[in-house]
Amino acid sequence: VFDNLITLSADKVEMYPTETATFTAALEGDFEGIDLVWKVNGETVEGSEETLTLTGLQPGTYEVQCIGGTAESNVVTLTVKQPEIVISSPKGAYLIGETATFEATVKGLAETDTLTWYVNDNETSTTGKTFSLEITDTYKGGDMIEIKVKSASGVESKEYTISVAADILAKLEADENWTNVY
Repeated sequence: VFDNLITLSADKVEMYPTETATFTAALEGDFEGIDLVWKVNGETVEGSEETLTLTGLQPGTYEVQCIGGTAESNVVTLTVKQPEIVISSPKGAYLIGETATFEATVKGLAETDTLTWYVNDNETSTTGKTFSLEITDTYKGGDMIEIKVKSASGVESKEYTISVAADILAKLEADENWTNVY
């Protein structure tokens, strides 16, 4: 039988470094005159009486607990995920003369973090969440083009590969004999 009981809950158990997590201690019993102490990974942290808000955390795992006198709450584990950048494009192959468009979806990075685009490991002058690449005749049908994004804080996307499609009909039409049947 417990005289006092503390039950800890959280508004989330996974988040990115740019997010905030709030923990709430539900008290049962007589806690009059008893100060609540919040612990994160065993270290005492500042919190209000019955809530603790954590923000600006680095990626990793955090164990949160609330203690009031001899009563100890359950431990709630918070996982802060690594920031990530994911590239998408409406098509996987483009013809010469078309413009390939790309969009970066960012999770866990500050809005002020600058994104820089790379084509085949060469830095471009384009920054931001969108990028357009003119597929010129410097490419040939069958070429693969690798696109990636890096943030100023060092987060890098996986490479996104598109292919340059060969326009077979254009090659046939360029031949003066293409309509002749022998």
